[in-house]
Amino acid sequence: MSRSGNALSTGMRHPRPRMARHCGAWLTAAVLAAGAILPVGAAEPRLVLQKGDSIAVIGNTLADRMQHAGWLETRIHAAHPGLELVFRNLGFAGDELTVRPREENFGTPDQWLGKVQASVVFACFGHNEALRGPGGVAGFKTDLANTIDGMRGQKYDGRSPARLVFFSPIAHENLRDPNLPDGSVTTGSIQ
Repeated sequence: MSRSGNALSTGMRHPRPRMARHCGAWLTAAVLAAGAILPVGAAEPRLVLQKGDSIAVIGNTLADRMQHAGWLETRIHAAHPGLELVFRNLGFAGDELTVRPREENFGTPDQWLGKVQASVVFACFGHNEALRGPGGVAGFKTDLANTIDGMRGQKYDGRSPARLVFFSPIAHENLRDPNLPDGSVTTGSIQ
């Protein structure tokens, strides 16, 4: 190491934070879904991004944390440099499909998607709802179907219904950290 002790001056890399290291596989899956890469066995991409698309990110903590590091937006912009995409993060840690804790007169989710003129919506729901356990599955399925139908009935950009991409909760994995659960217990999860 140099006298300054600066890792950058020696060419050494700082280790990535644990969360960033373990988001790699999930990130790849998200980029494949959002980047219009052909899914296995499919003839057409599931999502085709168009020039000038306004992409709104909604949902729980997964969406909320995306606003603190632009990794998803960066990857998508890099894959589609000429599309002039716009991202707006509307995620909030406590959000669920039917529960969005906000101040009075804040506006509805549909109003906010209209304000950002969303032509594409990335929705991250399911983790908070999964805490209700297996008994909450039927209600979650109903709420999910109603949310999708409601969003398809809106034209947030003023022209056509938004294209929807739903992200499932991140799977729990064994990080071999003594301070975290080992991931073997699945009680209370929606399966």
